[in-house]
Amino acid sequence: MQRLNRRQRKKLRLGEFQELGFEITGVCPEPLPEDAADRFLDGLFEFVEARRLCAGGGFGAGSESRFSMFVCAIGRGSATEEDRQAIEAWLKSQPCIRNVCAGPLRDAWHA
Repeated sequence: MQRLNRRQRKKLRLGEFQELGFEITGVCPEPLPEDAADRFLDGLFEFVEARRLCAGGGFGAGSESRFSMFVCAIGRGSATEEDRQAIEAWLKSQPCIRNVCAGPLRDAWHA
């Protein structure tokens, strides 16, 4: 990385320009009707966006649907430990999701 100048590190989001995000997972023990799943996801994304974050992911298939998403900052910047804890707490408060686990902050671009 020492070969890269400041402009290159910024462009590649390395070193002091590294951006962090985190993965969060859970399980929906019972299949959600489509309208309930839509309400859940709408509420989740409102909560995430209110923190100036974005997320990608959703539910898997099967009798015990797995929920998984990756969260990072909107634009330049990083998700924080406070963001990670807040989203984990919000998900744990939802009756349709169990076994919520938020992973550690990690590089959002090169991990």
